Amino acid sequence: MCAAPAIQIKSLVKHYGDLTAVDKIELDVAEGEFFGLLGPNGAGKTTTINILAGLCNKSSGDVSLFGHDLIRDYRACRLKTGLVPQDFNFDQFAKVKDVLMFQGGYFGLSL
Repeated sequence: MCAAPAIQIKSLVKHYGDLTAVDKIELDVAEGEFFGLLGPNGAGKTTTINILAGLCNKSSGDVSLFGHDLIRDYRACRLKTGLVPQDFNFDQFAKVKDVLMFQGGYFGLSL
C-alpha cells in the first residue's frame, strides 16, 4: 500500500473576478520528492503556492496534503506545511529567538 502523496492537486482553479489565475492544475508530488513550479509571470505559480499554504482560497478543485483535505483538515495541513518566502516578511532587526517565538505562537508552541 502506497502512502498518500505529499501534495495532490486535482482540477485546481482560482478566479479573481473575471481573471482566471489558475486553470485546472493537476499535480501529484510524492513524499520526499523535490519539485519546482516553473513558468512565465502570470502563470499561476504564486497563486498555487498561496492556496497550498492557506494564504488564499481556491475557487474549485481538490487539494490534499499528506492525505489531508486542504479545507476539511485545515489544521492537519498547516502542521505539515512550511513556507519560506522569497523576501523577508519579518522585522530584519528582530532577534532570531523573537522571530521563532512569534512564528511558533501560530502553532501553540512556547519556550
